[in-house]
Amino acid sequence: MFGVALAVLAGGTHVYDLIREWQHLEHAGELGILTSSSFALLQILFILSFAVSVVGLLVRKRIGLIMALVGLAGVLAGYAYWYSYSSRWLERLNKDPFYSVNPAYVPRHSFGLVGAHWWDVAILAFSLVLLISILTVLLRPRTTSNGKL
Repeated sequence: MFGVALAVLAGGTHVYDLIREWQHLEHAGELGILTSSSFALLQILFILSFAVSVVGLLVRKRIGLIMALVGLAGVLAGYAYWYSYSSRWLERLNKDPFYSVNPAYVPRHSFGLVGAHWWDVAILAFSLVLLISILTVLLRPRTTSNGKL
């Protein structure tokens, strides 16, 4: 049940981030500013991945654990993409003379993730713990009803 609670909470935080990003995109559109929807799409990936994990953990069978594993793999892929995108973006900003003179305008970034909150790092850590625990259960040798392999 810990995994279900974690996935629901994590999915909820990403719904919150998606709503904030959607509002930002609408406001920028009203001002005629070109923006990228990649962060909003990333939030949707996280939400769908956590939803798959919740369904898989609620099934409570081997196929459910595999579904949860696939969902958590999606979460890890999302964080890897976020880190890669952030790294490239921050590298470009560091080369720009304006940002070297005005470092206050560089967007905040926790652990190399632009726009991340403390809970994003906690979610990543708990997702890794949950992934490892599911892998441990899946890789454990199965026994028959009489206790033999």
